Amino acid sequence: MCKDLLMEKIPKFFVHLRVNNYFCIVLCHITMKSNICLLILLFVTNLCWMAEVRGDNVIRGDVDEDGSLTAADARALAHYLTRHDDTVVGAQTYVDLGLPSGTLWATMNVGANNSWEAGDYFAWGETQEKSSYTWANYSWATPDTTMTRYTQSGGSLWLVDDVANTQWSGLWRVPTISQWQELVNYCRWSWALVNGQYGYRITANGTGIFLPSAGYWRDGNQYEENLTGFYWAREVFPADSLMAYGFYIDNYDHFWGYRYRYTGRTVRPTLQMSDLLRYDVNADGRISLADLTTLVNLLTNNE
Repeated sequence: MCKDLLMEKIPKFFVHLRVNNYFCIVLCHITMKSNICLLILLFVTNLCWMAEVRGDNVIRGDVDEDGSLTAADARALAHYLTRHDDTVVGAQTYVDLGLPSGTLWATMNVGANNSWEAGDYFAWGETQEKSSYTWANYSWATPDTTMTRYTQSGGSLWLVDDVANTQWSGLWRVPTISQWQELVNYCRWSWALVNGQYGYRITANGTGIFLPSAGYWRDGNQYEENLTGFYWAREVFPADSLMAYGFYIDNYDHFWGYRYRYTGRTVRPTLQMSDLLRYDVNADGRISLADLTTLVNLLTNNE
């Protein structure tokens, strides 16, 4: 690009980028070597990507994601509210760890009332807790372990089978394995004891979450409570559809892995910053009729 500028005898150019409501200006002079110029442009491209996924370029109220506020957004938000009436995102609190993907992590497990509680246990792809976890009572298999749903290795949970989505609200999801790995890559992990419960404190961006070592359920028994933990991820294990991805923790290590889908494991939900910004029009941490009222007023005032 710099060589092209030299040929056209243009002395310099500017690249403008809006990040976190500020404008970054990258000035590339013709005296720069082309590889330096390329490096700067790659840096800008990366910032553009981060701004997009973290929601800095999202328009509040742009529910249909077309880049503008129209009556279609009001209809889409009204439709959402009929399915998820007065969804209080803040009832299940989240933290922003400053992750590049814009993922916001819940502060507690599904079924828990506090961060150190295990909450409920679920077989992968099921949305209700059980007293026993076997292949015989697993929803998506026959007793001889023939899979009846998610039969192809590498599949991902549908919304209807996503326990975070069904039990909390339409924005929460079971995390992907890449979102779990992002926690490893960008956060500090330290084994800790909180209210008698061992687990990991995960910190970044001046805040953090706690993952309790909740153990797991198989048949009618609980194992390894307060010793290890395994949290479901969204995807089926590619090499074997009998298993699904998840994230393992103990006091020695933490890493992604895979387990049989019928076993009862814990779930820590996530949501995307960009989704929250689109729906939470009045920025009060909840999605309710008040957001629809605010959006309608915005549309009326802009007519």
